[in-house]
Amino acid sequence: FLSAEKKVQIYLEAQATDKPIGELLRREGLYSTDLARIRQQVREGAIQRLGAKPGKKAGNVDISAYAAVFPRVLQLRNSSAVVRRRGMMMRVKIVDRASPPTTAHPRPL
Repeated sequence: FLSAEKKVQIYLEAQATDKPIGELLRREGLYSTDLARIRQQVREGAIQRLGAKPGKKAGNVDISAYAAVFPRVLQLRNSSAVVRRRGMMMRVKIVDRASPPTTAHPRPL
């Protein structure tokens, strides 16, 4: 059984033109069909990886881990909503105090 790193090393060494492939196969104890399989795996891996959309892949979360974290998430979400509301109210109060009273329209008689 060859690790992924070892397969990549064999693939890269086989791609080098300065060394005969037979020497590599003898040294590693491989057959030409093994090298063909490694080349195919590298090609498939490259196509899969290069064809993937950028961004982090969503992973599955264990339900027990989710249940342990969920109450804290709700608590933080609610507290941030309160802070946002308070911040908006403070901004409105500051703006109201900063603006001078308008007397452009006289009171009707």
